[in-house]
Amino acid sequence: MAELEYCYPSDTDWEGCYPQDKLDALDESVKTFVEGLAWMTLRTLTAYRLATCPVKLRPASAGCLGIPTWVEAPVATGRMSNGSYIPVPFRSAPFIPIAVGGSWYNITCACESGCSCQFVPTIVLPSNAGGIDYIKIGADTLPRTAYRIDNGNLLVRTDGEKWPLRPDLLAAEGTEGAFVISYYEGMPPDNIGKKVAGILAAEFLRACNGDKACRLPRNVTSVTRAGISYEVKADMFQDGKTGILEVDTYIRRFNPHALASRPRVISPDTRRGRVQTGAFQ
Repeated sequence: MAELEYCYPSDTDWEGCYPQDKLDALDESVKTFVEGLAWMTLRTLTAYRLATCPVKLRPASAGCLGIPTWVEAPVATGRMSNGSYIPVPFRSAPFIPIAVGGSWYNITCACESGCSCQFVPTIVLPSNAGGIDYIKIGADTLPRTAYRIDNGNLLVRTDGEKWPLRPDLLAAEGTEGAFVISYYEGMPPDNIGKKVAGILAAEFLRACNGDKACRLPRNVTSVTRAGISYEVKADMFQDGKTGILEVDTYIRRFNPHALASRPRVISPDTRRGRVQTGAFQ
C-alpha cells in the first residue's frame, strides 16, 4: 500500500528565516516534517480557509435523461372542480408543462433581475472555490478563458460549449471520457503565505532542537529555571494564535474571530460528485 502524505506546497520560502548553512546541512526528512507541521498549523488556525493543495473532483451528472436539472415550462394554474390546481400553459409559451419524477418543473423570467431565459452550462461545486488549478476533459486542458466562478461555487462555462453530461468515472485522468476539475477548497497559498510558512517551519525546527531563541510557546505544563517558575498551556495555540506577530497577522486575515472550523451551508441542490481523496496500490 502506498504511503499517504500530507499535501502542501513544495516551494515553502525559508529565505531569511533560518541560517542558510544550517538549512543546507539539514536532513531532508526533518525539513519535510517541519514544513508539513507549519502548513498544517496554518490551515487549522485559518479555520481551513487556507487551502494547502487542490482537490480533484469527478463531476457526476444530475441525471441521464439528457435534460438539465429543471425543465423550462412557463405555466399558469387552473382550478379543477375538486379544488386542486393543475398547470396550464400560457398561450405565448414555447414549452408545455412537463412532469419529472412526479413533480412539475417551471422556470419563468417574470422578474426584474437575477433571472435569465438563456441556458448557462453550470456545475455546482461541493464547496467554494478559491481558485481553479486546472480543468481537464479527456486529454485537453481548458484555457482559463473557457470558464468562470459565480457565487463562490458555481462553475460556469463561457466558451459556448457544454460540460460533459456522461463522464466516465473509471477513466484515468487525461484519457478519453475522463472529466477532472482540480480546484482549491479555500484560498490557494500566495507568496506571503509561503513566507509565513517558512517562518513557522523555522520556529518548529528551533523547537525540535531545543533552541532558546524559539518563539513558539512551549508544550509543557511547568518548568523551573534559575528559581523562576513558568506555566505554559499543554495545548499549543488553544486561543488560535502562535505568538509570532507575522504568522498571527496572516492568520487573522483569514480567521479574524478565531473560529475552529469554516462555516458551511448545506443545500439539497448541491451535488458533490466524486472527490478523489487518495490512491492505493
